[in-house]
Parts: sequence; C-alpha cells; structure tokens
Amino acid sequence: MKQVITLFLLIATFYGSHAQSLIGIPFLDKCQKIGECEMCKNPLPETKKFMDSLEIVLKPYYVTNDNLKMIQACNVIDSNISELKRNYSVYKEGRIPEKEILGRLLLIKMQYLVLYIIEKDGVIYNLYASEAEHYPNYSGVKEICDILDEIINLNLSDKTNQYIKNLRLEYIYESGAFDEISLENYDWFYKSDLKSLEKDPKVSNEKIEVANLFVKEINESKFVPFNRFVGLGLGVTGGIGKAGWLGYELSDDFIENTNPFKPELISQGLYFRFNYFSTSYLWNLRDKSKQDLLFSAFNLRNPLIHAKLIQFGFHSGISDKLKWFYRPEIGLSYGIFHLSYSYNLAFDKTVRSLAEKNMLTFGISYPLFRSGYYQ
Repeated sequence: MKQVITLFLLIATFYGSHAQSLIGIPFLDKCQKIGECEMCKNPLPETKKFMDSLEIVLKPYYVTNDNLKMIQACNVIDSNISELKRNYSVYKEGRIPEKEILGRLLLIKMQYLVLYIIEKDGVIYNLYASEAEHYPNYSGVKEICDILDEIINLNLSDKTNQYIKNLRLEYIYESGAFDEISLENYDWFYKSDLKSLEKDPKVSNEKIEVANLFVKEINESKFVPFNRFVGLGLGVTGGIGKAGWLGYELSDDFIENTNPFKPELISQGLYFRFNYFSTSYLWNLRDKSKQDLLFSAFNLRNPLIHAKLIQFGFHSGISDKLKWFYRPEIGLSYGIFHLSYSYNLAFDKTVRSLAEKNMLTFGISYPLFRSGYYQ
C-alpha cells in the first residue's frame, strides 16, 4: 500500500508541474488554476473602505434580472472611474489606494457587462449568453479585452497581472469569442496559423487582434482556459433493495466542466458528464456469495439528471449458472453524487423471485484520471 501511495504522489507531482500534459489528474492540474487576484484578496485599508461604501451605493441597482438597473449600476461605476482618472495620477509607479480602487472598479465593470448586462445598444459582451441570433460586430469583446488591459497597465502586482491575463483568456474562450473568430477555420490556434485569418475577408481586424492576443498570452501562461476532457472515472456505488449492495464503478467519461460543484466563471456553464461506457461490480452485504456485474453505455450525468438506460449485467450466486438481467436507472445527480431508482429484470423467470426487483441506487464518482489534452 505504501508503494502505491508513493507512486500516486510521484505521478501527481509530475503532472501537476506541467501546464498541460497528455494525461493528468484533473483536480491536481495546475493548468486549470486561474491564479489569485491579489488586489481583491488583500486590499489596502482605504480600498476596502471605499469598496464597502460603493456596495451600499450599488445595492438598490443590483437586480441581476433587470438589465436597465444593471446598466444604471454600471453608470455609477463609470462615474467613479472617470473621477479617479481625472483627480489622481493612477498610472504612476507604486501601490496607492486610488490605483487599486481603479483596478477593482474596472474589474467590477467587466463582470457587470459580461455576466449581467450581456448586451447594450447593440454591443454584445457575452456571445454565448446573448439571445441574438447573429452578432452584428465584435466590438463588445474588444471592449472587455481593453478593460482588462487597462487593469494590467496599472501594474498593481505580478500576481494580479497574471490573474487578469488568465481571466482574459477564460473570457475569450467561455464567452464564445474564441469560436466566433472564424467558424470555418481553427488553424489560427491549433496550427498557430494567424496569417490564414488575415487572408479571410470575413474576419474583421478586431477578431484578428483578439486572436493574436489569445495565442500570445496562452503561450506565455501556464493557464489553460479550455474545460472539456476525456477521463477515467472511479467511484463507489451501491443499492438498497431486498438487501444492501456495495461495490465500485469504472467509467469512460466526457467532461465539460472540471469543477463538479461550481459553474464556469464566465459562461456560468454547469458540470456536465457523459459516460461512453461504464462497468460496476456489486456485492450483497448479507450474502457475499451473491454478486452483480453490470455493463452500461451512453450514460448521462448532467447538472440534475442521472440516467443509465442501457445497462445489462449478470447475477452470480442465485443459481448454479450466471443469470443475465436488464437494469435501467434514472434519478438525480449533483456533482460527483447521484441517487436514483432502478428496476431489475432477470431474463430467466425461474430466478426472478430470488433477484432484486426495485432498487434505490446511489454512488459517488469522479473522473480521477485525464487522458488527452483539455479541449
């Protein structure tokens, strides 16, 4: 056991030290950590005092489902930004409260535009969240990138600068700006062929500028904004029927969000998991001679639903021969947990009375090992 733990730690150390490797352990991958906003986590006393007072001012406007109210809140933020730039030398070297407050205000403005306002006067800031069928221009994406660039130019600290750069990468990808650069050509990123964009008359200068920025910063950063991967899921599963059952599960998973409990920062996308194939082995807790081996395919574990509709297996221990059965299950899913109802149908009628029929199944499963790059 000691050797196994040592090997696990060596693997974790190796893969955790690389920005993105072909295989890895998702919850240890440093490439998925966006970093720390130092100006947010450890503000100067004057900054904290100002932000506390601003929160009181903005509270009446903070109605996330009311676009007009959020625009009014953004106007209040803009007014404070203009006043700071007009009355203080916010771009001089050193850490001063006015500079830090400006950085915080710009970051809040970005968050309001992307997460709550979404679009204003025909300008779209979050393409995926917009209800528009066609995007008239790319100016909203460029505006968000410029806001974040302004925070970087304040040069508050190296940690904050890197956090903002990583946030910008995540914004470009999760807002749909990455896909919208060229719907027919991804060579600009995957083959670093930016010249192919310049030759395309349908790609605007704003898109080319954002594409250049994305490629440059992703090459300089250890952060990977992509969130999809294929992995090997490991878990504990069980059931309650005539008796209690307990066992393990292995699955081949497609994952769309690395964190099973938090939505994506920009897109607000929830954890989504799809099993191409899974197998589980269960022991009867009353009689260890009775065991079930199950195989299932195309299983869904979205933010709410857990479904295994194509699941077959065989009973061992209820007869002198293995007895095949069909056991669909459907229920609720939350992160790595699921609770569901399953109906067990033994194909051999002579053993149905000996087998389970109605079961409450449960499990904990996580894609522990990643195979392939983040996409």
